[in-house]
Amino acid sequence: MANLGNTKSVSSTGIISKPSFDWNKAGAISGGVFDALGQVLSGRAESAAADTTQANLNYQAGQEVAQGQHSAQEERRQAKILASRALAVAAAGGGAADPSTARAIADIDGEGAYRAAIQLYRGRALSDKLIARGNVVEIEADASRDANNIGAARTIGGLFGKYG
Repeated sequence: MANLGNTKSVSSTGIISKPSFDWNKAGAISGGVFDALGQVLSGRAESAAADTTQANLNYQAGQEVAQGQHSAQEERRQAKILASRALAVAAAGGGAADPSTARAIADIDGEGAYRAAIQLYRGRALSDKLIARGNVVEIEADASRDANNIGAARTIGGLFGKYG
């Protein structure tokens, strides 16, 4: 326990004097304790904010995947429409049975599948980037919280060293 000057002293006449209280020491100790508490609470607040940020980034990542899937579906739909139109135009011109028409339609289908795959990749890549950012935010918050806890321990240790 810290010595705040509460020791009884005995005079040469044998009279026990009233203990004195050192308000300066008490103020310094309480200030140090509150400083340490503030450091711990600051670290916890930063960690909670990072958790919220990470959750938001993970949500956005899911939205990017969904957007990529939607865009891929739209690319496939557009390719089907284009292939259908190509077949209709070829049929109107009497060339529906021509092998070049079949190749053109196959090329259109292939291009649609390729574009759909690109959209899926794009959505997943953006998602991965957001998740990675969320992980970095979490790591930084953990490091900050740990540093604040170490600072608090150092403050308390300093008080013990000074006021014992």
